[in-house]
Amino acid sequence: MRTTDGEPTGLLVDTAMKLVFYVIQKVSIDERRYALLRASRHALMRGGG
Repeated sequence: MRTTDGEPTGLLVDTAMKLVFYVIQKVSIDERRYALLRASRHALMRGGG
């Protein structure tokens, strides 16, 4: 994706995202839960709740 100025946003969609999913390592459910917990705590510490 690109901004209205034509600059890349860093977001990948559709085919580009499929290519990334093909090469990144799989993350277990437990790893996802732990990451979500850490991200939630981080956001709450900074007033994101």
